[in-house]
Amino acid sequence: MRALWPNASREQAKPCALRQVKPHITHFCCNQVIRHTPPHIMNWNSLAQFIHILAVVLWIGGIVFMDGFLAPALRRAVAQAQPRAQLLYVLFRNFFAAIWGAGAALVITGYGMVFLRGGFGALSAAQWVMVVLGSAMVLLALYIFFVPFLRMRSAVLHGDWDAACAQAGRIRLLSTVNIVLAVPTILSGVWAVFGPLF
Repeated sequence: MRALWPNASREQAKPCALRQVKPHITHFCCNQVIRHTPPHIMNWNSLAQFIHILAVVLWIGGIVFMDGFLAPALRRAVAQAQPRAQLLYVLFRNFFAAIWGAGAALVITGYGMVFLRGGFGALSAAQWVMVVLGSAMVLLALYIFFVPFLRMRSAVLHGDWDAACAQAGRIRLLSTVNIVLAVPTILSGVWAVFGPLF
């Protein structure tokens, strides 16, 4: 080390694993460029990741429970269209009311982490896949709320129970698309952190 850099200090001559480098300092070790992130940035990044994962669990887990288990059970248990439509409408309404917070947390923390990591230009291929698919899922969720759900609400208010049940089925179908999109989105997140699966 001192032969390469005669003016290097004793601290600089330590092995890379033991050397303490100031934030934002870039140094070369074993032919690799190592960039050190300030501790406060790493703390915010960890907090954002925790909130992001928690919001994903609440959102996707809620969709799986509502559309995969609860709605089919209600369809089998409640034969008449009116009580089934009224019950499904209340369930969807409460679910959307709760999920607005999770959706906002997903968008804020997701794009926040992008900028904490250096912006879109610093994203890897896996991170790009995650951002694109995650954004598509959020847009689809907004479409589900503003189109079929509001149509279901209008049908319930006007007593058109068959139309309300039809819109409930459309909500389930589009929500299933979001569940399918969640699989490659989660896989890309694992790829970004741990590397490719194969």
